Amino acid sequence: MVKTHNCLVEIENKTIFPMTYVREWYSSGRVADGFTWTDVASAGHLKVNNYERDAALAGCSGYVTYQITGTEFSIAFSNPSVGKNKLGVGLDGIRTWENMSCHNYKPFDEYVDLGGGVILVCTCQCTGGDTNHCVVEVDSQWSSSTSSTPALLVAPPN
Repeated sequence: MVKTHNCLVEIENKTIFPMTYVREWYSSGRVADGFTWTDVASAGHLKVNNYERDAALAGCSGYVTYQITGTEFSIAFSNPSVGKNKLGVGLDGIRTWENMSCHNYKPFDEYVDLGGGVILVCTCQCTGGDTNHCVVEVDSQWSSSTSSTPALLVAPPN
């Protein structure tokens, strides 16, 4: 049976931190045959296709959660049978899933504060059609409001 509600989630980890797989959750759908969620190494890349369940007309919608620097971070995706395809990122999986958007199918940036001075900079985009191609590039920056500035950002004394 040909699947008509696919979410191809592509994650590129541009941070110095590994992304450790924690869990996936689906409101509808499942991971596609031949694919699996795995850890994403620093400077690593992962593609996972998801689609509707067999004989189900609800489409595909859910999220995957990773741990980065001890904090959970989620990527939500949706290709419903009715409505627009969506994508979102955030700290709380279900809340991220509830608040995701199509962003008019244009690239968008989300900043996710992991605490400890680490902020994820996520450049994202989803697409319309039978396959929602969900691209999430995850990079990081250090917050200047933290007192624990990493050593590599501290200038040597004159």
